[in-house]
Amino acid sequence: MAQPGPGKIKSKIAKQLAKNAPVLVANSNKVATFGKAIAKLARLMSRSQHVDWNGKDNECPVYAVGDIHGMADLLDRLLLEIEADAANLGVPARVIFLGDIVNRGPDSRKVVERLLEGPRRLGDEWLVLRGNHEQSLLDALDDDDAFEKFIPRGVQTMQSYGLTRKSM
Repeated sequence: MAQPGPGKIKSKIAKQLAKNAPVLVANSNKVATFGKAIAKLARLMSRSQHVDWNGKDNECPVYAVGDIHGMADLLDRLLLEIEADAANLGVPARVIFLGDIVNRGPDSRKVVERLLEGPRRLGDEWLVLRGNHEQSLLDALDDDDAFEKFIPRGVQTMQSYGLTRKSM
């Protein structure tokens, strides 16, 4: 299934922001930045997720990481631990991110950018799965009711891109 590009996502975000003006405000540059990032995230999570690790060294550890929730500092520390562990074993690391990478924490933008960079060690492999928080973000772009449901738990994600909540 084709994913919407940054321009289409930007217009969807702008449309939702216009409808929900009492909730969020942003300038067009911040909306564009957010739109581009969400388009990249959607493409990353919509790629064919089939990974064939059967033909590879079965001694390579597989690390499962879930519920990052916008905590970039903790993600960075965890990735360093994973890299060190795999390096001590002398093998590449296989990391599966189990979704819920955005929302709640203050640094969803940094988390998304780090995952889009991919592994830094040669031979390491990552698989990024879409969780319910990422799905609710994508749903919010198309549906007014979904946007209303997204705001209470997604405002931190939008704030990490410079979109701000209006004072009540």
